[in-house]
Amino acid sequence: MAKEIFKELNDNMFFSLLDHLSFALKRRENQMDIVNPLEWEIKKFYSREYQMGIKALEIIKVDLGTQLPDSEAAFFALHIVNAQIDSVTGDEIFGITEMTNSILKLVKYFYQCEFDEDSVFFNRFITHVRYYLMRRLKGEKVAPTERGIIDSVRKADSQAYECVNRIAQYIYEKQRWETSETEKMFLMLHIINLVKKVNK
Repeated sequence: MAKEIFKELNDNMFFSLLDHLSFALKRRENQMDIVNPLEWEIKKFYSREYQMGIKALEIIKVDLGTQLPDSEAAFFALHIVNAQIDSVTGDEIFGITEMTNSILKLVKYFYQCEFDEDSVFFNRFITHVRYYLMRRLKGEKVAPTERGIIDSVRKADSQAYECVNRIAQYIYEKQRWETSETEKMFLMLHIINLVKKVNK
């Protein structure tokens, strides 16, 4: 089912998921359920994967007669996220999720507003940040954009540019990753759309 939705998944997910399920069932049997500290973030930032995790819980209940806690759906979701990205570990996904949440908080604090988390602009922004961090983790960089285009976007909204510079500073302090002017431009475009939606 996951492959039908997410298309390309690392085949190793089958084994890691099976291993996780085995331990989850043993924990349930011994009443030793564990809490996922990032359940809320996973539910928000990886909503499609989380819904697949919920579906997995339903299948397990029907087939095995065992009701696992909702926190397991978040763990299943992380396995699916991990399977979409070669050579990224579960710990690194946790780190990316924490950084994504911190960047979102930074933008909220900068603009002093809340965002509609069901809006397409919110989801596009979160998706862009998440995949940007994943690319950096894997050492990948975006191709540079023509300087004139970057300058015109930067001049169009100085507040968004300042916000993006704060994001870049946070990323550098956290991981020592430099954020290119091209990447800043893409972040700006997403932030401008996100804030425009709030101000309407």
